[in-house]
Amino acid sequence: MKQYIKNNPEKNREYKKQYYEKNKEKLKEYWINYRKKYPEKYKENRLKYVGIATPIKIKCEVCGKEIITVQHHQKYCKECKPKIKARKRDLKRRKLKWKLLYKNPFDKTEEIHYHHINTIYVVPLPSDIHRCYCGYHTRDNNEDLDYIIEQIYPSFAVIKNSLRQS
Repeated sequence: MKQYIKNNPEKNREYKKQYYEKNKEKLKEYWINYRKKYPEKYKENRLKYVGIATPIKIKCEVCGKEIITVQHHQKYCKECKPKIKARKRDLKRRKLKWKLLYKNPFDKTEEIHYHHINTIYVVPLPSDIHRCYCGYHTRDNNEDLDYIIEQIYPSFAVIKNSLRQS
């Protein structure tokens, strides 16, 4: 059979096409079940079939978990990547010489933005709140956001005016 397929690629292609047309639903159900039963194997075979690239197995540099990928530059698994991004963001903040007014009280999995009180001091806030009230880069006197910051950091109410004047 292998020899026949090798010698008659056009006929084989035509046969596969006809078989697919006759059995679409059956094949669809088969692949859904296969994907659920063997997720890693399905991913590996799918990548080979599509011809994107040859899948490779690598180990995450943080947790050591083995992952299958086609991205040769990938270093981290899905769980560790956000942690690494947060670390890099903190390093960037330190290089810019921003002074953190309060320690980050939020869960490590939550995405954090740093709100500028003035050109020197920043306050960690959840990114959705920061975007909702003032966008990405603003130091305007925003009373709604000040109220939220006061709820998170009660001592901010006392020192906010002196910080804004400096």
